[in-house]
Amino acid sequence: MRCALGVYGDNNPANTNRFDAMNGAPCAWIMGTIMDNRAGWANVRWLWDDKFLGRNLKEDWRGGKLPFKRWISFSIAIFPKDGNVDAAARGEYAKEWANQAQQLKAEAPRNDRGKISVRGDWEGNIGFYWKWSDAKRQQIIESWRQRHAAFEKVAPGLFEHIWCPNYAAGGLNVESFYPGDAYVDVIGMDHYWKHQWETTDPDTAWGKIYGARFGLKWQADFADAHGKMKEASEWAIPGDTKVGRSYLQRMRQHFIDREYCAAGYWDCDKDTDGRLSDNPAAEDSRTAFVELFGMTYLPQRGDTTPIPIPEQPAETGGGTTTPPPQPTDPDAAILDWLANVNGGAFRVTSTKAYPDQVLATYAAIEDRAFHPLAARSWAGKTGPAKEGSETDPRAAAALIRDLAAVSKAGWPQAAIDQVDAWGAKAAEIAGPAPVPDDQESPTEEPPAEQPNAEVEVLKEQVAALQQQLAAEQAARAEAERRLAVIREAAG
Repeated sequence: MRCALGVYGDNNPANTNRFDAMNGAPCAWIMGTIMDNRAGWANVRWLWDDKFLGRNLKEDWRGGKLPFKRWISFSIAIFPKDGNVDAAARGEYAKEWANQAQQLKAEAPRNDRGKISVRGDWEGNIGFYWKWSDAKRQQIIESWRQRHAAFEKVAPGLFEHIWCPNYAAGGLNVESFYPGDAYVDVIGMDHYWKHQWETTDPDTAWGKIYGARFGLKWQADFADAHGKMKEASEWAIPGDTKVGRSYLQRMRQHFIDREYCAAGYWDCDKDTDGRLSDNPAAEDSRTAFVELFGMTYLPQRGDTTPIPIPEQPAETGGGTTTPPPQPTDPDAAILDWLANVNGGAFRVTSTKAYPDQVLATYAAIEDRAFHPLAARSWAGKTGPAKEGSETDPRAAAALIRDLAAVSKAGWPQAAIDQVDAWGAKAAEIAGPAPVPDDQESPTEEPPAEQPNAEVEVLKEQVAALQQQLAAEQAARAEAERRLAVIREAAG
């Protein structure tokens, strides 16, 4: 499974653009928060109004101002300040939840699995906006189940429900608040390296976050035990750290080795300062981040040689067990090339440096290269694709080959050179473009048809048998008609 990289930019598309510009590649998804301050129900009755997330979603995040189509992971509180967990557990907010689900169904972009990502009451174990408590454990679990039922009633199977605690060394028993396998699709976790808690040393920070009672290792093990996908819903390093490389290396390899489906970086100074994209104090760490995470998807486990990782700190009890090598996807090299095409097209379309005709062609290459790659990136879809299917990377290459054959009159030479290079590589993968049916091949003459006596005899025999069959069918029809007349007379 390839890990899709996402970003939180405080619900502001300009911040997402800034993050992508730093990375040199578009992130696959955006973290969008709705009612994170738990204001009233009125704050979420119309998710897409022009005052908040709806404006960004409609105008920017669905193929508008942003040059890349993405999905959104929606973080929506189960109930607001003017609600309570007891009422939620009794299902008294079913109409409000159904309203949310209806609007998401109608408007929300789908993720790579064709689902809508929804996260509810995240970080409850640390009481960020809503606080779990042992005294209300059953009500908290039941409120999750009630909302799950309301969403599924609106659109069965459309939503992916993300259950997401914060990493914790102690405190509540996080597992005791798990709603159950029938009500959760993804096990998420929020984890931040903060100097005041994990010190300024990257090795110590990693050891604490990885080896905590409810840390990264626990999350991955717990998700595997329950057959659930894994997501780093929110994560970040201190925005001003200059020594983040080894921490980032470990994080990257953890996401690959444990096959996370998604990881969302908190490139923001709201609530915690993880902002790297334009922080002059983070130049070294920013450089390392771009080297390690400057892509739309991380490589699949077994696709690439792992980046060397420092030894696990002794106080964590040892490092992760390296899994056995996995069979390499025979199309991995093609998928990596498609990812490079996607990144190259993105960089050009986002700079607006070329005329509209050029940008439109690049955008088409980006769109047609990215989506087959994304569709192939999930569990169950990483084997050889069916010939000619929309998820076949060779079919994506054929589209790029054909796009490279368009007229390039008036294009800058740099654009011509790049598209021609893509087209040549695509032709190697997909083969030469087929000759239209109404056009003779310039290099090959069709073979002349030769008469064949045996074939002519067989044709005559088939014609005779067809005539005989037709006569027998007519006779049978006449017999059935006469039998019907006799029965009617006798009846």
